Amino acid sequence: MASDEPNTPPVAEEVTCAVCLEKPEPPYSLPCEHTFCYLCLKQAAETGGMNCPLCRAIIPQYVLEEAKISDEVFVLKDKAGNWMYSGRTSGWWFYTPEIDSKLEVSWQAYQNGGVSSVNVVILGRTYTIDFGTMEQRCLSNGTVRKIKRSEDVDEGEIVKGLAGLRVMPKEEMPAPPDPVYPNPNTYTFNPNAWQDDEEEYSEEDEEDPGTPSDLDDSDSLPVAEDQ
Repeated sequence: MASDEPNTPPVAEEVTCAVCLEKPEPPYSLPCEHTFCYLCLKQAAETGGMNCPLCRAIIPQYVLEEAKISDEVFVLKDKAGNWMYSGRTSGWWFYTPEIDSKLEVSWQAYQNGGVSSVNVVILGRTYTIDFGTMEQRCLSNGTVRKIKRSEDVDEGEIVKGLAGLRVMPKEEMPAPPDPVYPNPNTYTFNPNAWQDDEEEYSEEDEEDPGTPSDLDDSDSLPVAEDQ
Protein backbone atom coordinates (compact mmCIF):
# COMPACT_ATOMS: atom_id res chain seq x y z
CA MET A 1 0.00 0.00 0.00
CA ALA A 2 1.18 3.56 -0.66
CA SER A 3 2.15 5.57 2.38
CA ASP A 4 -0.50 7.80 3.91
CA GLU A 5 2.17 10.35 4.77
CA PRO A 6 1.70 13.29 2.34
CA ASN A 7 5.38 13.91 1.84
CA THR A 8 8.09 13.31 -0.73
CA PRO A 9 10.77 10.97 0.70
CA PRO A 10 13.58 13.11 2.23
CA VAL A 11 16.75 13.39 0.20
CA ALA A 12 19.87 12.35 2.08
CA GLU A 13 22.99 14.49 1.72
CA GLU A 14 25.03 11.64 0.24
CA VAL A 15 22.58 10.89 -2.58
CA THR A 16 24.03 11.26 -6.09
CA CYS A 17 22.05 11.59 -9.30
CA ALA A 18 22.83 8.49 -11.36
CA VAL A 19 22.51 10.45 -14.62
CA CYS A 20 24.90 13.37 -14.04
CA LEU A 21 26.73 11.92 -11.00
CA GLU A 22 26.23 15.17 -9.07
CA LYS A 23 24.15 16.02 -6.03
CA PRO A 24 20.50 16.14 -7.23
CA GLU A 25 19.46 19.72 -7.99
CA PRO A 26 16.56 20.13 -7.76
CA PRO A 27 16.06 16.68 -6.21
CA TYR A 28 13.14 14.50 -7.19
CA SER A 29 12.31 11.05 -5.79
CA LEU A 30 10.37 8.48 -7.79
CA PRO A 31 7.90 6.02 -6.19
CA CYS A 32 10.76 3.49 -6.19
CA GLU A 33 12.59 6.00 -3.91
CA HIS A 34 15.52 6.58 -6.30
CA THR A 35 16.40 10.26 -6.45
CA PHE A 36 17.68 12.28 -9.41
CA CYS A 37 18.01 15.87 -10.58
CA TYR A 38 14.52 16.65 -11.84
CA LEU A 39 15.71 17.74 -15.29
CA CYS A 40 18.06 14.76 -15.59
CA LEU A 41 15.06 12.52 -14.90
CA LYS A 42 12.98 14.28 -17.54
CA GLN A 43 15.84 13.99 -20.02
CA ALA A 44 16.15 10.27 -19.27
CA ALA A 45 12.42 9.77 -19.73
CA GLU A 46 12.38 11.65 -23.04
CA THR A 47 15.38 9.88 -24.54
CA GLY A 48 15.25 6.40 -23.01
CA GLY A 49 11.65 5.69 -22.07
CA MET A 50 9.53 6.00 -18.96
CA ASN A 51 11.65 3.85 -16.67
CA CYS A 52 13.83 4.60 -13.65
CA PRO A 53 17.48 4.64 -14.84
CA LEU A 54 18.48 2.49 -11.86
CA CYS A 55 15.80 -0.12 -11.26
CA ARG A 56 13.62 0.27 -14.39
CA ALA A 57 10.45 0.93 -12.39
CA ILE A 58 7.93 2.71 -14.58
CA ILE A 59 8.05 6.53 -14.29
CA PRO A 60 4.50 7.83 -13.77
CA GLN A 61 3.30 10.27 -16.44
CA TYR A 62 2.74 13.00 -13.83
CA VAL A 63 6.52 13.24 -13.40
CA LEU A 64 6.62 14.92 -16.79
CA GLU A 65 3.37 16.83 -16.52
CA GLU A 66 2.70 17.86 -12.93
CA ALA A 67 5.60 16.93 -10.66
CA LYS A 68 5.48 18.30 -7.14
CA ILE A 69 7.93 18.45 -4.25
CA SER A 70 7.40 19.28 -0.59
CA ASP A 71 8.64 22.64 0.67
CA GLU A 72 10.16 20.67 3.54
CA VAL A 73 12.45 18.84 1.11
CA PHE A 74 13.14 21.78 -1.21
CA VAL A 75 13.11 25.32 0.18
CA LEU A 76 12.45 27.52 -2.85
CA LYS A 77 13.61 30.78 -1.30
CA ASP A 78 17.03 29.25 -0.67
CA LYS A 79 17.32 28.27 -4.36
CA ALA A 80 15.76 31.33 -5.95
CA GLY A 81 17.94 32.95 -8.59
CA ASN A 82 17.85 36.18 -10.54
CA TRP A 83 15.80 34.99 -13.53
CA MET A 84 12.34 33.55 -14.15
CA TYR A 85 10.27 32.51 -17.15
CA SER A 86 6.50 32.60 -17.55
CA GLY A 87 4.25 29.60 -17.19
CA ARG A 88 2.14 28.34 -20.08
CA THR A 89 -1.00 30.03 -18.82
CA SER A 90 0.01 31.89 -15.67
CA GLY A 91 2.63 32.30 -12.98
CA TRP A 92 6.42 32.18 -13.08
CA TRP A 93 9.14 29.54 -12.80
CA PHE A 94 12.71 29.99 -11.63
CA TYR A 95 15.44 28.73 -13.95
CA THR A 96 17.85 26.13 -12.62
CA PRO A 97 20.94 27.57 -10.89
CA GLU A 98 23.17 26.65 -13.86
CA ILE A 99 21.01 28.46 -16.38
CA ASP A 100 20.41 31.34 -14.02
CA SER A 101 24.16 31.89 -13.64
CA LYS A 102 24.66 31.93 -17.40
CA LEU A 103 21.81 34.38 -17.89
CA GLU A 104 23.10 36.69 -15.18
CA VAL A 105 26.60 36.81 -16.70
CA SER A 106 25.13 37.51 -20.14
CA TRP A 107 22.77 40.14 -18.72
CA GLN A 108 25.61 42.01 -17.04
CA ALA A 109 27.57 41.94 -20.30
CA TYR A 110 24.50 43.27 -22.16
CA GLN A 111 24.20 46.11 -19.66
CA ASN A 112 27.78 47.05 -20.52
CA GLY A 113 27.26 47.11 -24.27
CA GLY A 114 27.45 43.40 -25.05
CA VAL A 115 25.17 41.31 -27.27
CA SER A 116 21.48 41.30 -26.43
CA SER A 117 20.89 37.54 -26.55
CA VAL A 118 22.35 34.21 -25.47
CA ASN A 119 21.50 30.60 -26.35
CA VAL A 120 21.02 27.95 -23.70
CA VAL A 121 20.28 24.25 -24.07
CA ILE A 122 17.85 22.48 -21.79
CA LEU A 123 16.57 18.96 -22.21
CA GLY A 124 18.08 18.83 -25.67
CA ARG A 125 16.29 21.97 -26.86
CA THR A 126 18.04 25.22 -27.72
CA TYR A 127 16.46 28.43 -26.45
CA THR A 128 17.38 31.99 -27.36
CA ILE A 129 17.12 34.37 -24.43
CA ASP A 130 16.64 37.92 -25.73
CA PHE A 131 17.27 40.66 -23.17
CA GLY A 132 16.04 43.33 -25.59
CA THR A 133 12.52 41.90 -25.75
CA MET A 134 12.75 39.99 -22.46
CA GLU A 135 11.64 36.79 -24.15
CA GLN A 136 12.71 33.16 -24.35
CA ARG A 137 12.20 31.47 -27.73
CA CYS A 138 12.52 27.74 -28.41
CA LEU A 139 14.34 27.33 -31.71
CA SER A 140 12.81 23.92 -32.45
CA ASN A 141 9.13 24.84 -32.17
CA GLY A 142 9.00 28.64 -31.91
CA THR A 143 7.38 28.70 -28.47
CA VAL A 144 7.87 32.07 -26.78
CA ARG A 145 7.82 32.75 -23.04
CA LYS A 146 8.31 36.02 -21.24
CA ILE A 147 11.28 36.33 -18.90
CA LYS A 148 11.98 38.72 -16.06
CA ARG A 149 14.33 39.28 -13.19
CA SER A 150 12.99 37.95 -9.92
CA GLU A 151 13.24 41.42 -8.38
CA ASP A 152 10.63 42.59 -10.90
CA VAL A 153 7.94 40.09 -9.89
CA ASP A 154 4.94 42.03 -8.66
CA GLU A 155 3.23 41.34 -5.37
CA GLY A 156 0.46 38.85 -5.91
CA GLU A 157 2.06 37.16 -8.92
CA ILE A 158 2.31 33.39 -8.56
CA VAL A 159 5.75 31.80 -8.30
CA LYS A 160 5.20 28.11 -9.01
CA GLY A 161 8.58 26.52 -8.42
CA LEU A 162 11.81 25.68 -10.19
CA ALA A 163 12.12 24.51 -13.80
CA GLY A 164 8.71 22.86 -13.90
CA LEU A 165 8.92 21.27 -10.45
CA ARG A 166 6.11 22.74 -8.38
CA VAL A 167 6.97 23.42 -4.73
CA MET A 168 4.03 22.81 -2.41
CA PRO A 169 3.36 22.90 1.34
CA LYS A 170 4.08 19.54 2.96
CA GLU A 171 0.50 19.10 4.12
CA GLU A 172 -0.79 19.47 0.54
CA MET A 173 1.51 16.85 -0.96
CA PRO A 174 -0.27 13.74 -2.31
CA ALA A 175 0.85 10.35 -1.04
CA PRO A 176 3.36 8.74 -3.42
CA PRO A 177 2.02 5.73 -5.33
CA ASP A 178 3.48 2.25 -5.11
CA PRO A 179 6.24 1.60 -7.67
CA VAL A 180 5.28 -0.37 -10.78
CA TYR A 181 7.82 -2.54 -12.60
CA PRO A 182 7.79 -3.79 -16.22
CA ASN A 183 6.70 -7.34 -16.99
CA PRO A 184 9.97 -9.32 -17.05
CA ASN A 185 8.52 -11.61 -19.72
CA THR A 186 8.06 -8.77 -22.22
CA TYR A 187 10.59 -6.12 -21.21
CA THR A 188 14.04 -5.94 -22.82
CA PHE A 189 16.61 -4.12 -20.69
CA ASN A 190 18.86 -1.59 -22.45
CA PRO A 191 21.45 -0.30 -19.94
CA ASN A 192 22.38 2.63 -22.18
CA ALA A 193 18.89 3.75 -23.10
CA TRP A 194 18.73 6.65 -20.66
CA GLN A 195 22.13 8.19 -21.33
CA ASP A 196 22.23 11.65 -22.87
CA ASP A 197 22.80 12.16 -26.59
CA GLU A 198 26.02 14.16 -26.45
CA GLU A 199 25.32 15.89 -29.74
CA GLU A 200 21.91 17.03 -28.57
CA TYR A 201 22.63 18.04 -24.98
CA SER A 202 25.91 19.20 -23.51
CA GLU A 203 27.00 20.91 -20.34
CA GLU A 204 28.99 23.35 -22.43
CA ASP A 205 25.89 24.48 -24.27
CA GLU A 206 23.84 24.67 -21.16
CA GLU A 207 19.12 25.01 -18.32
CA ASP A 208 16.99 24.83 -18.85
CA PRO A 209 16.28 25.39 -15.59
CA GLY A 210 16.52 23.94 -15.24
CA THR A 211 16.04 25.57 -17.31
CA PRO A 212 12.47 24.52 -18.13
CA SER A 213 11.22 22.22 -20.82
CA ASP A 214 8.05 22.24 -22.84
CA LEU A 215 6.79 19.36 -20.69
CA ASP A 216 6.65 21.12 -17.36
CA ASP A 217 3.80 20.99 -14.82
CA SER A 218 0.11 20.26 -15.22
CA ASP A 219 -0.51 23.90 -16.02
CA SER A 220 2.05 23.57 -18.44
CA LEU A 221 10.22 24.10 -16.15
CA PRO A 222 12.78 26.44 -19.44
CA VAL A 223 13.91 26.50 -19.90
CA ALA A 224 12.49 25.23 -18.97
CA GLU A 225 4.39 24.26 -22.19
CA ASP A 226 4.99 24.82 -18.47
CA GLN A 227 6.99 24.01 -17.23
